[in-house]
Amino acid sequence: MTSPNSHQTETPEEEGSPLPALLAGGAIIAIFAAIIFWPAGDTATYNGPAGGVQAEQSAVQGSSPKASRRTARVEARAMDKPAAREQTSATRTAAGVVNPKIGPMITGMAPPPPPEEIPEFSSKTEEIVYWERKLQVATRALNDRSTFVDRLNRISSDAEDSQERELIESRRAAVERNYESARTKVKTIEKRLEELRG
Repeated sequence: MTSPNSHQTETPEEEGSPLPALLAGGAIIAIFAAIIFWPAGDTATYNGPAGGVQAEQSAVQGSSPKASRRTARVEARAMDKPAAREQTSATRTAAGVVNPKIGPMITGMAPPPPPEEIPEFSSKTEEIVYWERKLQVATRALNDRSTFVDRLNRISSDAEDSQERELIESRRAAVERNYESARTKVKTIEKRLEELRG
């Protein structure tokens, strides 16, 4: 037996109109066509209604084949040759141009630091504390310099060939000079402290 509902025919759902999909597709194709086939130089918009024709005619009269295909909107400026510029000693050096914001180019070692100004002290104990701190710093520097001298002596005894020995000897002068300057600084500060303690 068949059920009474089986004889009813099913109606298909209503589908929407294809018109919006066709319009959207047509709009996309029109945009791509406009982008691809749009003229490269729309001179009328840049130069006014009559300027477009004049600009195209001047481009056609250009000397090269590329000039006939494009329109120039900015004229070239006349440039001075680099050698024709005025060279003054205030703005130039032997090494090159001096940038006033940076200063002259440094080609050698850095200049020595300016001498340290000794502050004014309100009491003798304050001055003694200042010089004791200076002595601590100078003593640490002297210890470092003596370490460098010891290390250099050890390396020179372990040197295997003459090139290493020559290199070590060339360094020895600077290391010993630094050691001597640190030692004289410590002696000067100790002498100053002895005078203050009296």
